[in-house]
Amino acid sequence: MFIAFAYVYRSQFNYPVEGFPLYDKRLLFDLLVMFVAHVYTRLFIPSFKIPYVYFAICILASGYFMSGIIKIVLSPHGYEWLIYNNPTDLFHNVYYRGWLAHASSNTLNSITKFFNTYGKLFQASIFFIELLAVFILYSRKVGILILISLLCMHTGIFILAGFLFWKWMAIDFLLLFIYVYKSGFLLENTFSKKYFKTSIFIICLGITWLQPIKFGWHDTPVNQFFTYEIEDDTGKTYAVEKNEMNPYQQWFQMERFLFLVNKPCLPLSGFGYTGSYSLAEKIKQVEPENFLELEKERGKNEYNITLKEKYDDFIKIYFKNRNKRGHQLFFPSIFMAPHHLYNSATGVVWKGQTPVKLFRVIFNQVYTKNGNLIWLNKQMVDEITI
Repeated sequence: MFIAFAYVYRSQFNYPVEGFPLYDKRLLFDLLVMFVAHVYTRLFIPSFKIPYVYFAICILASGYFMSGIIKIVLSPHGYEWLIYNNPTDLFHNVYYRGWLAHASSNTLNSITKFFNTYGKLFQASIFFIELLAVFILYSRKVGILILISLLCMHTGIFILAGFLFWKWMAIDFLLLFIYVYKSGFLLENTFSKKYFKTSIFIICLGITWLQPIKFGWHDTPVNQFFTYEIEDDTGKTYAVEKNEMNPYQQWFQMERFLFLVNKPCLPLSGFGYTGSYSLAEKIKQVEPENFLELEKERGKNEYNITLKEKYDDFIKIYFKNRNKRGHQLFFPSIFMAPHHLYNSATGVVWKGQTPVKLFRVIFNQVYTKNGNLIWLNKQMVDEITI
């Protein structure tokens, strides 16, 4: 009953336009479904003795393993992501959209220098740690090393890009605790050779039976992202942080809003990456002054007046309700869960302190060349009267 209600509750966030996948939350839903399946299996087949933790470990490992595999699949010869992808591009792009917006120039230069020097090693570490997850049930000691490596990997990703996979990290910590303290019946026979061989089969076939969210892409020196601002009834303008749009913050963070932009655009995410290696290489080869020509040549105009109207209607309802609520939170922010993505706006930031009269959507396109920011385009693509 709880799981059914959880899916129904989650489905409301697919309104008003097209919603967004579960992404980082998917793991928690999969573990809940597996728990119910395991309970019913034990109920109707008493001789079934495989512990639930065994399948939970397989689900976790499959998500990591498939993220490693997708990086191979997205590379024409299997090695391009590992050899040619530049993680410094990702750091630049997330910085432009607000990650470490208030950090000092010395801090930013230090991080940039680190990834320029060790970025390839960091990237290779992520790749091999994800693939090694398939051996998580080889032995208790190997499993402990893999879980610690996964936690270190998530910490590095958070520093690089502001992606906090805290739900995955929570499961990693829980399993690490179970591994270290050998929690009795939870790990009964889990590290036998038979169980290990079976786990390889289960994890590798996860792409069919589990279909986990796979994280893989090719970074580029170009980013196209949306920023937002509001105007109150006195005419004062404020910047709006994406996480302020709670509980729809992740919809705004993923910002698949090219239907608001009435011009050809390349299929780049709001983090500057693409799933196409050929497109990523083409972007790296063009000079900033030629990028807009490439956009006209290979881009697609996704402007959709119907989706725009639905988006506008949602914004009107959202801010009318926020205006009624005012600055008061439903409950103290200390009890709120951490965000998945972190970034900030600069300047005067709106935190609900004044009623919203106008909401503006701004489309930004930037190019990084030799560490320097070059603006390609900045235009207001929507203005909504609340």
